[in-house]
Amino acid sequence: MAGQVTSGAADYYTDDDSIRTHRNEILAIRTTITSSATENGTLVSTAREIASAWDSYPERTSDNPFDVSSTTITNNVPWKDNNGRILETGRGGKISRFDGYWWWVGSQPAKVWNDGGDIYLYKSKSLGSNSWEFVRKIYEFPENITSSTCQIHKHPRTSQIFVHCNCRKIIMSDDGIGGEFKLFKMSDDPTGLRKTGWNWGSGTVFQDEKDMYMAVSWCDKSKGFCVASTRKGIIYKLNSAWTDFDETEPVIAEFSWPHREAFDLSKRGKLYYLAASETQRWRQSRAWYKISRTIKGLQYAKENQMVMHLSNGNNVLSMGTQFRTLMKVGKGKWLFGGSRHPDEDPNNFDPKHGRFIFVPVKFIQGVPHVFWKNSFDWDTFSYESPEYDSYGIVKGISSSK
Repeated sequence: MAGQVTSGAADYYTDDDSIRTHRNEILAIRTTITSSATENGTLVSTAREIASAWDSYPERTSDNPFDVSSTTITNNVPWKDNNGRILETGRGGKISRFDGYWWWVGSQPAKVWNDGGDIYLYKSKSLGSNSWEFVRKIYEFPENITSSTCQIHKHPRTSQIFVHCNCRKIIMSDDGIGGEFKLFKMSDDPTGLRKTGWNWGSGTVFQDEKDMYMAVSWCDKSKGFCVASTRKGIIYKLNSAWTDFDETEPVIAEFSWPHREAFDLSKRGKLYYLAASETQRWRQSRAWYKISRTIKGLQYAKENQMVMHLSNGNNVLSMGTQFRTLMKVGKGKWLFGGSRHPDEDPNNFDPKHGRFIFVPVKFIQGVPHVFWKNSFDWDTFSYESPEYDSYGIVKGISSSK
């Protein structure tokens, strides 16, 4: 039911699971229709659509089976949970760590952005691409209400669980991960931009000890579409309860950043990094960043492009993805996370190559250098002396000009 909070694995993607369970029967029916309905153009067309859908959909079986202790990340393949289902952590969902687990929250992909996106939660002890366990669906949105760029945190004082999402949505549980998650919205934007036709775009939340910040990409949408050249960044501070904007200084930084979206805010040592993807709709795009000793100072910082290292990849941007996150996973260990969009843009992305990649990062004089690896152990990888692999061919992305 729309707006219903759900808790069990049985609620997980039920309709699609039913179809997948009877895949062989469906394929047989498709074959029968195709061979016997040559005089009915509609049936033939339908049969071809079914054939195309199933032929492009990844199998539930995998040569990379679930391993709860795996620290190996394998790219260019679909990532699946302990039940053999593809991870539903799309729309910019990000990873956090607390209570001894890595937590990944996100939602189902959708060709139309305002389709309802239910919120799914996974956990991993070891962060391997085949180590994710399905926890639960924590919220089900009605149609035409979206969820995106969600991230989960545990409040250090109250122990409440917060999922902060795009457009000021917060899903909160007072009773831990297993409790009831309730949806509410923060106050309207304190800058007043929404009243002048501007659009609250994708962004990120960032916990700096007990403080929580929200970095958001805005664009002028007064003409009915987002004008990429008008994009700007705003960094907000939330109140001490993480439930709304700070009462005294809600806006920390505001600055023009044309053609940049999907912000990610992180801290390395004493430096803050604000990273972003270049606007290219669903397609692969370059990744950019700013550095400052303070969050406020990011508005004055110069942008630079991340450096990518891969063999045979002259035409590959951000490892064939859209940038999502720079994530610290250990002392001196950082990962670059990127998203692909085979559901939203099948012409440029093949489902068999998966929706996500994570690859190692080395900071050289403060600059993020990203190294392509087909498969690697993130825990034992040599971040100080990194090696990189040949990228190969991915649908819609040529590895060489």
